[in-house]
Amino acid sequence: MFAYQAGETPASSDRKKRLRESARRQWAFLTPLDLTMTDTEAKLAVLVHIRSGVSDAQSVADVRQWLAKETAGPVNSA
Repeated sequence: MFAYQAGETPASSDRKKRLRESARRQWAFLTPLDLTMTDTEAKLAVLVHIRSGVSDAQSVADVRQWLAKETAGPVNSA
C-alpha cells in the first residue's frame, strides 16, 4: 500500500507519497514510519484500531471508506 519497493516507477512512488500524506491527514496519530512500513489495507486497519481505540470492525470500515475515496480518481468540477 504505502511501503517502498525497489524498482518502483516515479509515478508509483508519487502515488504512494500522496496516499501517505492523505492517510496522515485522516489519522494524525500515524507516524511517517508507520506508513512506510504499512503494505496492506489490513495492516493499516490494525494500526487505526490500536492507535484510535475504535473497534476492529469500525477501523476496517474506516480504512475501506478512505481508500475508496482516495482511489476513485479526480472528480470533474466543470
